Amino acid sequence: MKGLDVIDALAEVREDWLEDAAPKGGRKPPKWAKVLSLAACLTVLVAFSGVMLLRFTGGQGQQGSVQTPNIAAVGESSQEEAPVLSEQEQFYACFYELDRSSMGAYVDAHPEVLTQGWSGIDINAAGPEDSGTEIYTTQGDQVLALDAQNGILLIRVVLDGDGNNSRGVLAICKDTSQLRLCAASTLPDSGETAGDICRESGGLLALTGSAFLDDGSSDGGIISGLAICSGTSLGTAMGAAGDKRLELRQDDRMYVVDSADPVGEGTRDTCEFGPAVIVDGKNVAESSSWNTPQPRAVIGQSDRLETMMMVIEGRLTDSMGCGIAPIAEKLLEYGCVQAMNLDGGTSAILYYKGAYITRCSNTALPEGRKLPTAWVYGYEK
Repeated sequence: MKGLDVIDALAEVREDWLEDAAPKGGRKPPKWAKVLSLAACLTVLVAFSGVMLLRFTGGQGQQGSVQTPNIAAVGESSQEEAPVLSEQEQFYACFYELDRSSMGAYVDAHPEVLTQGWSGIDINAAGPEDSGTEIYTTQGDQVLALDAQNGILLIRVVLDGDGNNSRGVLAICKDTSQLRLCAASTLPDSGETAGDICRESGGLLALTGSAFLDDGSSDGGIISGLAICSGTSLGTAMGAAGDKRLELRQDDRMYVVDSADPVGEGTRDTCEFGPAVIVDGKNVAESSSWNTPQPRAVIGQSDRLETMMMVIEGRLTDSMGCGIAPIAEKLLEYGCVQAMNLDGGTSAILYYKGAYITRCSNTALPEGRKLPTAWVYGYEK
């Protein structure tokens, strides 16, 4: 086959062919599977481009010297097919954090999780009465839930809170295009719980969003700082020294900036609080005054553009809470490059698929405080 024939063939690759290769059972392949399949096609194209370049230039190198092409190697390259990742390898490429040994043992013990194939794995042991799974990450942290179709991984974290271990949950979400800041439908009269906001927006996972002015009567209805929800602005910028704004822009990248700065071009969702926890891969929390044991909520992004949400339970007999420095250290272990502290205390809460998976510091408020906004990820099918 000639090089131009290969290019023409690749141009004919259609999405329905990718879906035909998916496991049976009515599920479409997840977004990450399609991306990896197309990447394999591009690998073939790059390989043939190199071969054709050698043929047309006579093997001229960067230094201008003429090199004799290895005809045998060229013949072999033109006949070899680019490696195509199996569905299992695509799964591990996406959820690279997993320890393969423990994941394999779990699948062997629970073969039903593969009913819909590796791309359809959906494990949820993150509920308040659940004890998690026997799956671990390569960092040694316990996996609580894994939804391959929606790219969600929930991890149990235990951090040192001033000498007292405090527990929480780290959520890693693979597709930041599915993240948005959603406002309570009851504003400005009152806020809503994170669970209510999540359900109303058709989401799967929700985290504390904007802070609010607690005047004793607003019940979470008055936003503190600027919020932008899918392009709609609410509230006004805090603007004081030390106040920060996390901007999620149209390129699906997060930026931690000063609240007093103009809103960055292309910002589609944002909320304000602070302080910054990680900026451009650097831990900026070590010298912060926000390092007393408290319930915490943090949002950030990894170097792979994954959304990262963490809530640490606090003011409880078995979890006192922590400062933001140990949170930064744990996030850095998982590749975080940008992160900002959110409103904590009784507002720090994480909700997933119909249940609160972290405990509010006020046991009389199992659903947490009413909030003006919440960060919501994913869409119910």
